Amino acid sequence: MIWVVLLFGPPLIIAAIMLSPQGFAYTVNAVVGYAGILLLLLPIAAWPLFLIQAVAPPPGQSRLWAIISTWIGGAALVSLVMN
Repeated sequence: MIWVVLLFGPPLIIAAIMLSPQGFAYTVNAVVGYAGILLLLLPIAAWPLFLIQAVAPPPGQSRLWAIISTWIGGAALVSLVMN
């Protein structure tokens, strides 16, 4: 999941900064705020995805690390897309 965030995150941040009249600080604050809200709501909304990660984690990852990676990466990616 980290590779997806690193691949799509910077272009989405740059696009948001270019479109926002308030600039970089406003965009970063919005992304951090959205990520905080999504860290709370993502387990409720995406529980089937977490269940899949717990039952069949990717090769070479523990179950706990797969769930945490999906949780943090998903919250970051969704907040970048929302912004």
